[in-house]
Amino acid sequence: MKRVPAGSPQGGQFAPDLSKTQPRRIAEVHTPAASQTHNAGQATQGTSHEEPRPSSSWSSSRLGGDSGTASDETTKRSAAQPSYTDLLMMEADPDPEARYAAAMHRDARPSMLDRLSRDEFEDIRVVVAVHPNTAPATLVRLAYTDNTQDFAAMEAVRRENFPEDALEPLFDPRSPHYDEDVHWAIMRRGAPLSLQTCLALRDKAPDPVCRALAENRLRLEHNVDT
Repeated sequence: MKRVPAGSPQGGQFAPDLSKTQPRRIAEVHTPAASQTHNAGQATQGTSHEEPRPSSSWSSSRLGGDSGTASDETTKRSAAQPSYTDLLMMEADPDPEARYAAAMHRDARPSMLDRLSRDEFEDIRVVVAVHPNTAPATLVRLAYTDNTQDFAAMEAVRRENFPEDALEPLFDPRSPHYDEDVHWAIMRRGAPLSLQTCLALRDKAPDPVCRALAENRLRLEHNVDT
């Protein structure tokens, strides 16, 4: 069953898991045109957003220093600080490296990062997962993926703004959303967890090692001696 949330993370209702696939990475692509069909379909998905979507493709020469009639200094400034329209062009570019650069930019907005969280390439989704502007609902979508061994999901659950009420189905072995790698990422989560979540981690631990780690969190974070 698909592991993508059916509603907001606060609702606590998630769609069942349909299947799992191996994540795709940029390094596996031999030509930038390979993902053009995929991204053309992505442009029509998701909810409406406030900003306009440019139809023209981003040209890599904008970042490479193609000056034309402009001065060298102006070109360098444009390359170092692309406008938001430039970022939107990069986001829609069939070249995954351009989309990766858009996801890396510090000025990427939550709406753009949300769209990029649906990208077929894991490298891009990982950048979205660790970006400080990524919204909690986007992190939940990344965690409830249909990929196996997805590093974006592991990074998403470790973020402090990941909704805690969306964690339990990911570490409950009886849940259709359970993922062993994500479970271990939750155990390594740096942000404190509530007493209720720590108790659930202990009670639903699938092995003695996980249980010991959960008990350690209970002692350190809530002074509960188990």
